[in-house]
Order: sequence, then structure tokens, then C-alpha cells
Amino acid sequence: MTLLVGVGGLLIGPKLLIALRSGITGEARRFGGFLAVFFSTLAEIIWSSILAPITLMYQSRSVLQILFGMDGGWPSSDREGTRSALQKHSGPVGGLS
Repeated sequence: MTLLVGVGGLLIGPKLLIALRSGITGEARRFGGFLAVFFSTLAEIIWSSILAPITLMYQSRSVLQILFGMDGGWPSSDREGTRSALQKHSGPVGGLS
């Protein structure tokens, strides 16, 4: 339980404190007022909490594919070319060659 409170405090605490500070200093008025800033912060926390496990699954899958020697999804580079990428993509610029 202590770990959960600590992680929550480190991840969510700063966002809530910044929203609170913007309400106290009056800076929140520029962004629709304190309630708008607070609910926007709350929505961002909820949205991030929903997306985090999905992102974790995709990243874990990619790491496991690489560890098991499967395709990691990266295209192979052209190793047979005689020119470097800079030479291949450079050319006359503004009439200069």
C-alpha cells in the first residue's frame, strides 16, 4: 500500500499541485478558470491511466520479439549501396552543385 501511495504521489501529485498553484496565483484565468484547469488535469490523468497499460503491452511485445530473435518491425538498411545517404539525398541546391 505504501508503494502505491508513493508512486501515485510521484506521478499524480505534481500535476495536481501545478493545477492548484495556477488557481492560487490566478494564472488559471488565462485557461478558462480554475475549474477548467482542474477538470482538464483530471481528464489527462484518467486518459494517461487508460493508455499506459496499452502502451506497455505494445512495448513489451516488441522487446520480447527482439529477445526471441523474431522480427522487431524495423526495416533493414540498404548495405549494398555505393553512395552514402548524404550523397544520395544531396543534389543541386539553388543552382549550385
